[in-house]
This record gives sequence, structure tokens and C-alpha cells, in this order.
Amino acid sequence: MGCDRRPDAGLPGHRGNRFPPTPPVTRGTVAPAPCVRKYGSVVAHRSDPPRSPAEAHPVLVVDFGAQYAQLIARRVREARVYSEIVPSSLTAEQIAAREPAGVIFSGGPASVHVEGAPSIDPAIYDLGVPVLGICYGAQLMAQQLGGLVEKTDRGEYGRTPLDVVAPDAVVFGGGQPTHQQVWMSHRDSITRAPDGFTVTASSADAPVAAMEHVDRRLHAVQFHPEVVHTPDGAKLLANFVHRIAGLKGDWTMAAYREQAVAAISVPPRSAVPSPLHTANELTELRNAQ
Repeated sequence: MGCDRRPDAGLPGHRGNRFPPTPPVTRGTVAPAPCVRKYGSVVAHRSDPPRSPAEAHPVLVVDFGAQYAQLIARRVREARVYSEIVPSSLTAEQIAAREPAGVIFSGGPASVHVEGAPSIDPAIYDLGVPVLGICYGAQLMAQQLGGLVEKTDRGEYGRTPLDVVAPDAVVFGGGQPTHQQVWMSHRDSITRAPDGFTVTASSADAPVAAMEHVDRRLHAVQFHPEVVHTPDGAKLLANFVHRIAGLKGDWTMAAYREQAVAAISVPPRSAVPSPLHTANELTELRNAQ
């Protein structure tokens, strides 16, 4: 949402919107005029903060209605990588235009077998961008690429033992144990991985609890690595953003905050109405605003 163009919005004496509505501005375009807030004798001009090199290629978290989409984005940022949450309605072309270093599919409450369930443009798998599917996102990836997702009526919920059957899998690197605890929340299960994929982990009721296609840089896990109930989940996400997506991990919220503050500029005193101005100067300033 852009800034509220109502001067003194929410302050005593507010008289409504004195400015015409601003046309919507999309990424990559320039606003026709600066967004202005007036508080007493101060006029602040705000623009979107410039992107730093660490933000030029974000990790996009595709939201399929998961309660944990925000948490996934937070975990990525805790790995010192910039992330953004985007809707699943974006086309592959729109995703490519954002120049992401990686894409993460979130979980979701739906079943891939339900009509109208959230989906994604399958052309995303051919962009050459690393993709990590989580829970529903893993099942969607499997289904779209020719694997088999079945209603087994034997879901898994809560803490679940996981067997890593391919310890050399990139996402399970960094000294993760071959037997670990993860957090599951699913009823449908991937029972056959798509052609070209390698099954890297399984559980009692999820024969394909994790899978990967190294050449296409496509990875998927049935469990939730973003929650604290998966003790090694942070390592898995870090492996994806650092080792697979190739990001250095040099982004910080502190640096982002500094950029955002720097994007807010206060004009020189001569441009701010004050009692020292003559009547004619005040009129010119008001007309200019």
C-alpha cells in the first residue's frame, strides 16, 4: 500500500483529501509525483528505498494459503537473505521479471485433488531458478511434474521421525543427522516421485518425504522446516538459499532500515512555509505544493 496522501490524516483539524488520487505504480516504473506528508511546518517526501545488491535477487515465497508463509520468509531473512512473499497467481514470466535467486512454495490447507485448489504456472520449473516445495508445495510440484500424490487416509501430524536415505542430498548437508525429528501436517502423500527425481528422505507414512532433481535444481520436502519443531529445519533452509540458490547471506534488516530512512528526504528550510516568509512567498509555496 502506498502512503496515505491525506494531509495530517488522523490528526486534529484534518479536513479530508486535498490531493487527487495517485495512479497505481508498479515495480520498475516511476511515480508521477513524490508522495507527500505534511505535519505542521514539515513536509516530508518519501520514495521507495533503492534496492541494494543483496536485494537485487530475492528469494520469493509463493503463498498457497499457508499459515506459515510469513514464517518461511522470516527464516530466510534470518539466514541473511532478502525474501518477499508473492501470490501463486503470478505467471512464470512475472516471476522471472523479479529476477529471483530462488523460489519457495509454501504449504497450504488444500488438497491438490480438490477442484480449484491453488496452483502455479508450471512454466516456472523451466526458468532455471531453484525451487523448494514445502508440504502442499511439495505435493503440487510432484503432481505437476508427473509424480503421484495419493489420498492415503493415513496422514501425519506433529512430531514425526524422518529417515534421510540420501545423506549427500544438498538440502540435508551441513552435518544434519540421518535420523531426525520433523514436523508433519498432511493427509495426502507423495507415493511416487516424478521421473528424474531422487527420493532423499522418507517417514512411516510418507514414502517420498523429500525429493530432488539436482540438474533442474528442484527440491521438495513434505515436512515443515520453518517451524522450531523441526530442529534441523533452519539448516535445511540455509542450504537452499546459500548452497543451491548461491546467495552469500550478506543482507541484514539493519541495512534495509538505513536505506528506507535514507529514502525519506526533508526539503531545505526555504521550501517549508514559515512566519519568516512574505505573503507573496507563502502564496508561491502553497501553489507549488
